[in-house]
Amino acid sequence: MVIQEVQKTWIEKDNIVIIGKLSVRANKPNLNNWGYNLLLRKESELDEYGNWWLVWFSDSPLSSNHTLAEHYPIDMPDFLKEYEYGRGNIMHVRSMGLKSVEEKDIDEILEKLFV
Repeated sequence: MVIQEVQKTWIEKDNIVIIGKLSVRANKPNLNNWGYNLLLRKESELDEYGNWWLVWFSDSPLSSNHTLAEHYPIDMPDFLKEYEYGRGNIMHVRSMGLKSVEEKDIDEILEKLFV
């Protein structure tokens, strides 16, 4: 018999408070559904405000769902499953990127929105 404690999900481990989606829909084929998922993460219980993080997904060229967008966001509840795959480094036809929001990221988002 094996007894094991229930493991926390990556959402719980990363102290994620809010999950959002930023998606740009444009007439240009390579910008259709371009965007990020937005996460508000608290570094600790004492962290009053948290930090914003960007999460994006891209498909393998071998995937039947391959899109021309550089990266794209995912709707809930599929995001929860894909985030677990991405953070758990499970081999998958979809890859995930994750980084904290920087000023240059905001500039890139605004450029995509207004060009």
